[in-house]
Amino acid sequence: MGDAVTCAPGMKQKFVFNIILLVILNLLVKPVYILAVEAEVQNKVGAESYGTYFALLNLSFLMNILLDWGITNWNTRHIAQNSSVLQKHFSKLFTSRFILILVFIPAIFIAAIALHYRGEQLWLLSIIALSQVFASLLLFLRSNLAGLHLFKEDSMVSILDRSFMILALGYLLWGRSNDAGFDIFWLAYGLLFSYIAACSVAFWILWKHIRPVKWMLDWPFTLSILRQSTPFALLIAVSMLGARTDAILLDRLAGADEAGIYAMGFRFFESLSMIAYLFGGLLLPMFARALSEREDITGLVHMGCKFLFAGCFAAAIWCFVDAKAILSLFYMNHLDQAGETFKWQMLAAVCFSMQYVFGTLLTADGQLRPLIRIALVGVVYNVALNLWYIPQFGSVGAAMACLLTQALILSMQVYVVYLRYRIQGMSNLFWRMLAYAVVLIAGAYFYENQTIFRLGTALDAGIFGIFAVAVAVLTGLLDWRAGQRMLRAKF
Repeated sequence: MGDAVTCAPGMKQKFVFNIILLVILNLLVKPVYILAVEAEVQNKVGAESYGTYFALLNLSFLMNILLDWGITNWNTRHIAQNSSVLQKHFSKLFTSRFILILVFIPAIFIAAIALHYRGEQLWLLSIIALSQVFASLLLFLRSNLAGLHLFKEDSMVSILDRSFMILALGYLLWGRSNDAGFDIFWLAYGLLFSYIAACSVAFWILWKHIRPVKWMLDWPFTLSILRQSTPFALLIAVSMLGARTDAILLDRLAGADEAGIYAMGFRFFESLSMIAYLFGGLLLPMFARALSEREDITGLVHMGCKFLFAGCFAAAIWCFVDAKAILSLFYMNHLDQAGETFKWQMLAAVCFSMQYVFGTLLTADGQLRPLIRIALVGVVYNVALNLWYIPQFGSVGAAMACLLTQALILSMQVYVVYLRYRIQGMSNLFWRMLAYAVVLIAGAYFYENQTIFRLGTALDAGIFGIFAVAVAVLTGLLDWRAGQRMLRAKF
């Protein structure tokens, strides 16, 4: 790394501390919600009822870009550059977001009706859609906190919605008698009120920086932001289309129960991807600084690949060999089919997670056009595979399509990065990763199939984790000195 210092040491330490705080808080709260609360909700309501909810939730994610269109991203950059513009622009941006709500609501219902959702399903969708309005508002409010460098407050707000959900739904799930029923609408209402509560707290923290808030419609200002944000918004929209169509197609082509079975493994996919997302958030400013100062990014690319692959592949391969036992810790029904689906989903999660190295690099360099093209290819490929596989194999087919799609997207990103930046040592890195993968696969299958030394699913996973760390060190994927250099980097 070069010797130029781009920010004060105190600011750098504050950034690193709060990134670590953000990671720890999210790892403490969000996996608990996903793997404990949501899983227990599905156990209570059944795969079919939850499958309908899961499909409608994914439909709302697909349409979510209409609620923001890059405004949050624009706001984060500009507030960080000049915090004095917050009070000047907040009312205008807040008003612009309200206008986008008037586009989002009819659009999502038109899409739902076109997909033949009717009656009670549309009522459930209305609650979910309203939740997305407040979820998007929460991200916008958090962008102001981050722009003002209120990182600690942002970290706390980032877990508020899920914390409220754990408290509220935890009582409904475990605070009553075991035979008490549960309605899927309670999950939707819980999500809505949790987002409203989190937004209220974020608004209260920001109040002294943004008052007075008033209706201020400025069309030239709004259109200018939307034009500037269109490339980024298109990338998010296309990427979301590729990642969220599986559940909807499953629900429409194979039934809500198949979508529910897919959701059982998708929670683990989401949890693993969340860790990669947070890691990508740490890499983004490092790539941006290195590129702006024309420094060599080879070390950062190698380090990101090594750290992410070592952790994600170890988790995925253990889930692959012990799929049914792991799922049985969280679920009661459909374990055989869900286990087969889960295997392919976790391998897909590895490919998806690795994209947070190469996609983050291209994003940091402003190379959105190739990312959009890659995402478009991924969408077409994913939909085609799902239309072919789902009628034949149901949720397993959707998971296989997900793996093939994420592997293709990752391959294209690696190719573009290699051509554009001429990263050195990629072949050596590939052979190290391959050696690590082969040894881990062999070790996992050996441990799973031996009967002499077994301690139970959780302890066996812990032992395998220690084995994975040892193999990663021996193959050179884990280098503690590289990790220390990452935390000492100037950005």
